[in-house]
Amino acid sequence: MPTCPNCGEIVMNGDPYCPNCGTTFKRSNVEGLVDEFKNFHFYAFDGYNIGNYEFAMNSLSVAFGKYMHMTNSQRARVKHA
Repeated sequence: MPTCPNCGEIVMNGDPYCPNCGTTFKRSNVEGLVDEFKNFHFYAFDGYNIGNYEFAMNSLSVAFGKYMHMTNSQRARVKHA
């Protein structure tokens, strides 16, 4: 679990601020965005395999939306994974 660098309170991944002290976070978690892309890509593949094509396309759309927000170094991590 990540913690707030200001007060040490546990925060959920993706929270824009600490619920305890209000510190705002600048998210630069390289692994987080790459992992989200991989998860949605997997969901798309899984949805396709079970015949749920609408779910597969929606998941693929989210995956590539995440990809578009990645830096070049994050994209390189996807290509080499």
